Amino acid sequence: MIQLLSRCLKNRCTRPVSLLPWLFCFVLIFWGFIPPVPTAASSTTATTSVPATVPVPTTATTASATVNNTSQTSSDAIRAGSEFEKCNLRLRDDKAPYDVRTIQYQLNALYQDDPQFPHDDKYLNDGRWGKVTRSWLAYFCAEFDVVQPASHQAFMESILIDLDRATYLNALYPNWRGYIAPTTLLHLKQSEIADKIIAGIVQKTSQPEIRKEDTTPDLPVYYQLTAADLTRLGQRQAILAKLQKLESQQFEQRSTLFNTLHEAFAKLGKSVDINALIESQRLSLPAAPAQTLKIKSGGTDNPQNKTDSNTTQPGDKETTINFQSAAPQQIIWQMKPGALQNILNQDNLVPVDKALLKKLAPLQNQAFASDLMIAMAFKLAGLPTSGEAAESILDLAKKEGNMPQSQTPMLWEAPDDCGCQDSKPAIQSDGTFYGFAPYWSLSGSPAAKGGTPRETIRFSQLDRIGYIAAVIKPAGDNAELILPPNWQNRPEFTQFLQTAKRYRSAVDLVVTTPKHLTKAQLIRILTRRTNATDLVTSLVAAVKQPLGKRFVNQMKPLLSFGLSPVPTMGDGVTLYLDLSPLNDEASQQIFLDFVRRLKAALLGVPVSDQLTATPGDRYFLNIVIPVKTITSHSYGDPENIYDLDNLNQLARLTNLLITLPGDPASNPPDNTSAEQPATQHDLDEISQIRELQAWLGGQQDQETVAKIFPDIVPVLVTADSRGQKNALDRLVRLSSWNYAGAAFWPVPLDEADQQLISATFFPESPLLYPLLNQLRQTFTHVMNFVCPNRWLLRVTLAGIFTIMIVLLVSSMWIYPLRRHLNSLPFVAFSCASVLALMLVFIADPFFKDYQLEIVFAFMLMTGLILAAVWLANREGDKP
Repeated sequence: MIQLLSRCLKNRCTRPVSLLPWLFCFVLIFWGFIPPVPTAASSTTATTSVPATVPVPTTATTASATVNNTSQTSSDAIRAGSEFEKCNLRLRDDKAPYDVRTIQYQLNALYQDDPQFPHDDKYLNDGRWGKVTRSWLAYFCAEFDVVQPASHQAFMESILIDLDRATYLNALYPNWRGYIAPTTLLHLKQSEIADKIIAGIVQKTSQPEIRKEDTTPDLPVYYQLTAADLTRLGQRQAILAKLQKLESQQFEQRSTLFNTLHEAFAKLGKSVDINALIESQRLSLPAAPAQTLKIKSGGTDNPQNKTDSNTTQPGDKETTINFQSAAPQQIIWQMKPGALQNILNQDNLVPVDKALLKKLAPLQNQAFASDLMIAMAFKLAGLPTSGEAAESILDLAKKEGNMPQSQTPMLWEAPDDCGCQDSKPAIQSDGTFYGFAPYWSLSGSPAAKGGTPRETIRFSQLDRIGYIAAVIKPAGDNAELILPPNWQNRPEFTQFLQTAKRYRSAVDLVVTTPKHLTKAQLIRILTRRTNATDLVTSLVAAVKQPLGKRFVNQMKPLLSFGLSPVPTMGDGVTLYLDLSPLNDEASQQIFLDFVRRLKAALLGVPVSDQLTATPGDRYFLNIVIPVKTITSHSYGDPENIYDLDNLNQLARLTNLLITLPGDPASNPPDNTSAEQPATQHDLDEISQIRELQAWLGGQQDQETVAKIFPDIVPVLVTADSRGQKNALDRLVRLSSWNYAGAAFWPVPLDEADQQLISATFFPESPLLYPLLNQLRQTFTHVMNFVCPNRWLLRVTLAGIFTIMIVLLVSSMWIYPLRRHLNSLPFVAFSCASVLALMLVFIADPFFKDYQLEIVFAFMLMTGLILAAVWLANREGDKP
């Protein structure tokens, strides 16, 4: 061809040349530069025919882009086809149909998810027969392969009937496009459509999913409500309230309702099929009044023959037509009844009212290692621990990763005029009073403002305090120990421990597990190692961290001649574990062995069967036992780990058996007035204490019961019973008659409960004569000041006495010192120092059994000082 063209050009075409080669050349060139138009079939083939060796992208962004590109390609192919052009020309050349707005509503329902549709949304809701509306109707005609009769009226009826049916089927089966081609949809029955959709779903779900095996372990989980979470809860409440208002509203335009719902669910971060929420309804408007039309016929239009219009010509005929216009109809759009609630239930979107949001404020930024811990916090804050609202909040609070350490230390302080523990005698001298204190602030007000939370605790009425809580949870094949966020051996974080030790209250680390552990998980925790070392070793190391960074603590072994070692962060361990899965003898023995190993490690002795806990142990090991787990099983039940034999072994290995009525992680009771009679729920704790007493009394081996009974400490004030004046009064008095001690969950107690405990277990002694009573109160104030500061005073007085001894020894060679040492100020200062040292020992409840001996010893010491001064003055003139 190229040679022929060249020859023709050289020869100047002396003879006529045919134009066919030229046309054929240009057609080939033009055809080579035009890219092929992708069709729907080719697009689908390109998408689905992926080589087996190429991984299919699974991210949401890639999938969304693929769907949009495929939809856009298919849309362009339809608009470039001949059927679209044919339909568009016929619609453009003909008149507008009767109800344009209804057509636009139906197009909205069919193509609102099309990527091109939002650009034309403005012109598809104006009720006008414009270019955009005609274009989308022509697009429908081409996509659904609408039959096109030659008659214009028949064509319009055909396309509108098909549009109405397609809209109806789209409302019934909103996901049909993934399983049925548009060209076949209108030719299928509803049952056939449903069968094809179901078959497509089954085919997709039955195909094996090819994925790379995930060998990475599950990420750790913790719970924390951040400021952003609380803000989101508030915004969610406002959005849900707006959505609930939309249920009762009606809209003239479907797009208005659709866009409002789309915006609301987008703010909630939820992907919802909005089409399933919307329905249409036809309203009949009042019909226009009947009209009469009179038509005259038979005359001519010759102007010369025109007469008065009121004059009837002989050949005229008058025809009267009465007609009634059809009643107009209006389509309105609204939300389907109950559809919104179903969507909210499926996505766990539960409204949280303002009262709950206010109670959540104190827990802001508090981290919890397990679901049990945050449930305890919810209950203490008066929040529900189960139900739709609680589950919705927990889903929002659940975070993945390692729990962050707290940057806000806990501070404990004593109330005014609070003495040391045992400074005020109780009605039972051998009773133990135990308090459980959470690591988060109960008041929450200082922490919410960014300050340091402070809790006021009456240490004089607490022998020991259980610090809630460390968490042991499964971590693959090992166990993980997570300490409380502010259990850190740093001076600013150990102040609350130092305060408790100043008032002689011991602090135990409470250890818990998450909810609903299986038997295998619990056994794995009790037997396996942590990531670093053995679980028992990790627990003991966390408790025995020395507090040696303070000078006073470093001086304690020296001043006590080795009797008082350097204090440690903890003084023991309290186990609060759900042992109900251990329902056979072998698994129960695993737990008993764990307790034995833990007790031996705390005492620093080898593990042996003769190991026994004593009241003088340096580190205590206690266990919290729910009362129902003891009394709900019959005698000899093998599934009950807390049978009498196991309780006897636990009593021998542990120091305290703390019996807990109720559940600290259950839903709180309804708030009732303190003056109202107690409800059945309020009396449940009283019945549990009575059942425990009856269970102990019903055992045949009363000798074993007698060994166990002194170690039992019932929890009286709980999250359920606090604030219930009448029920709590009965419970406290019942316990004081039967048990030596008491426990409180949580501390600090409120004012009313504190007064009840003080009046019941720590009654005031009878008043003496007014003068003696005043002296006693003054002496008590002095003791309450001296006792918490006893070690600081000891260190100070030790320094003073060291200086005095050095001066006295130096005066044997430095004669001028004698004159100053024999002076009245020095003698008075020496006597005052001796008196202060005597007060330090008397104020310490540890020496309360030797107070009389201490007084006589210091009186003798004072006498010796005065005698030495007298002798020095008498022999003062001698060298």
